Amino acid sequence: METEAATERGARTRALYEQLLAPVARRVDGKLADEAHNLPAELREMYDYAVGGGMRFRPCLMYLAYLACSAGTSGEGERDGGDGRGSCAGIDNLIQLASAMELLHKASLVHDDLVDGDMLRRGRPSFHAVFGTERAVVLGDLLVAMAHDVVERMRSVLPSAMHAQVHFRFARAHIGLCRGELLELARAPAGRPLTRDYVDRVIDGKTASLMEQSMAMGAVIAGAPRAHVDALARYGRCMGFVFQTVNDINNLTGFDRGVKGRAMTDLVLGRVGYPVLGLEIAGDADQIGLLAAGIDRIECSDDGLRLHKLFQEGCLGVWLEGIIREYADQARWALQALPECGARDALDSIGREMFESWFWSPESSIDCLGGGCSEECSPID
Repeated sequence: METEAATERGARTRALYEQLLAPVARRVDGKLADEAHNLPAELREMYDYAVGGGMRFRPCLMYLAYLACSAGTSGEGERDGGDGRGSCAGIDNLIQLASAMELLHKASLVHDDLVDGDMLRRGRPSFHAVFGTERAVVLGDLLVAMAHDVVERMRSVLPSAMHAQVHFRFARAHIGLCRGELLELARAPAGRPLTRDYVDRVIDGKTASLMEQSMAMGAVIAGAPRAHVDALARYGRCMGFVFQTVNDINNLTGFDRGVKGRAMTDLVLGRVGYPVLGLEIAGDADQIGLLAAGIDRIECSDDGLRLHKLFQEGCLGVWLEGIIREYADQARWALQALPECGARDALDSIGREMFESWFWSPESSIDCLGGGCSEECSPID
């Protein structure tokens, strides 16, 4: 019965994406394609390869936050990110800001795949596997610079107080991302015992910061009051923890092998996350050794079956489900500060189901950079 309910929720979430959010993702695609025109022709193949594909999830979250704060709030309270002028910047500016966030996110993927040695990304060769290490380093840096340039160019079209808020939050997302990634690398495989505080600080930076600030900036662009901006930021942060924990479980159970090329890289490379923390707390040296041996050696064996049961049915699985539920409940609680509307309901429907198998499948990505959006499916202004 529970499985049927999860399947139904997953179908609703997929419908939400395909009907409401995919058109926004395609508009962001078009904006990213426009940014390529500022590059020398010799660099466009690399840019297209790095930036193309994916679900544009952070831009979609930004759009939902924008809708949630635009519905029925005209003229109510202090708006426009803090100056009280009540201005709403509009969907075109949101798409531009969302493209900046996506450039920053894609830069992090290029660098992350290089650091982890992952040869696949969403089922196709990762950037460094195609273009080499040196180009991966510099191309990632270029995407970061382009992202900040997009935000800077918005200075001329946004009210000054609104742009100040956007600039501040975008910088915080970038700093948080780098800090979280470096904190993870600072803990070597043979380092000190892992703690929940350390796990939280890593996830808060490397994953939650981009979701948190995407939601907050969507609210700022809508001219939302501070209380609504803060509530949506909390929602994004908590959903970042849900997203990362499900991702980590997928890695240690071998689920993401088809899209990343390898499994169990988190354990082998000493990556930080709740599943690895749970294993360390359990203190089962034999089980940890079994995992570290790699899924290639065990996935078809009895040990492999025991491994999957450990995450899906055992005490570790129950504990991890509790962690996911804790953050998901906090995210939904944050939404109570917002007025009731369809966008709030859509945010409330996003949960673990969105991060399950269909989210990671290559066919769920936007097909190609610059695919555009047909007139009949353009997002609501």
